[in-house]
Amino acid sequence: MFSTYNGDLSLLNGVIENQNLNEFVRRAALRAYEYITRDGHITREDMISYLHSLIRHCLEHEESEYALAGSIVNTVIDAHLFELIPEVETLFDRDMIDHFIMGTYDSFINYVFDTRYDDRRNIHIDDTIGDLEHWACFAEPKPKPMAPPSVLSPANKKKVGRNDPCPCGSGKKYKHCCLNKAVNPFKQDNKPYDLLTDYPLIVEDAEPGAITFDRYFKAQGIEIDIPVYKALHHRAIPLWYKRDHVQEDLGRIDFLIEAFDMFTRVCDAENIPTFAAFDAQYQVHYHSKKWIGALKDLLEKYEDDLPTEKYAYIDRVAARLAKEDCYEANGN
Repeated sequence: MFSTYNGDLSLLNGVIENQNLNEFVRRAALRAYEYITRDGHITREDMISYLHSLIRHCLEHEESEYALAGSIVNTVIDAHLFELIPEVETLFDRDMIDHFIMGTYDSFINYVFDTRYDDRRNIHIDDTIGDLEHWACFAEPKPKPMAPPSVLSPANKKKVGRNDPCPCGSGKKYKHCCLNKAVNPFKQDNKPYDLLTDYPLIVEDAEPGAITFDRYFKAQGIEIDIPVYKALHHRAIPLWYKRDHVQEDLGRIDFLIEAFDMFTRVCDAENIPTFAAFDAQYQVHYHSKKWIGALKDLLEKYEDDLPTEKYAYIDRVAARLAKEDCYEANGN
């Protein structure tokens, strides 16, 4: 569609905005709009303005425009349109984005600041045969080399016995080391994987004036956000790890309490009265009311297992949420 575009922007917009057309056709037209901008025929400012209007349209017709809303989010990510982050957040808050396909808002923030996989190859079709010859339907099938039976047979894989040396290299017997070891990825001294693997990178050598994660968000907001992210961000945990869900939740409580203490200090020092006022200045991945509510639920769930110094947080967190309810009841 991009390679056959004739310069009439109204025709392209007509396809994007036509609710009677197939959603994949509309998505392709929006992608073509992005390519035309990248090619210099439309300014970045004009594209942002047009997406503003599309987002307003989606919010007005939300029941019929979920597919278009998802396409807009994809475009914002691919083109790194940081100016539209607040509007995209509204789409997530209105439940207009399919979490199964796009992930949640915290994933969106990761994607929009991630430039590691940007595709800046030639976007024109200059050689049709060259562009199509790698397609499976045109490629000559190549027989795959068969692996020798010794590789294919699972019987040849040596099983670690209970009394064998542990494969982790500790020098202990397997039964006294890793056989029954519970893996708790939420404890600092036990890291089968990094809880911040997907966290946006801090770009040390960014060009002057470039918008980066650490320039867009306040340093204090990022500092509070990191333990919240460790506690709440969804991550795939390998099936072969033996898990202790109670210990994981207790680890989440540790991280959220750390964030709550910093949150409280900032609100007291700057006289910030509400969650909304705090989010307007410091939110990164999560609404403060959401993660503080999650902390309350976890504290109440494990009330009988908490040490004395953490037990006190049950009342502190409940009081902070009750204070917010009073503000909302009074219309503030």
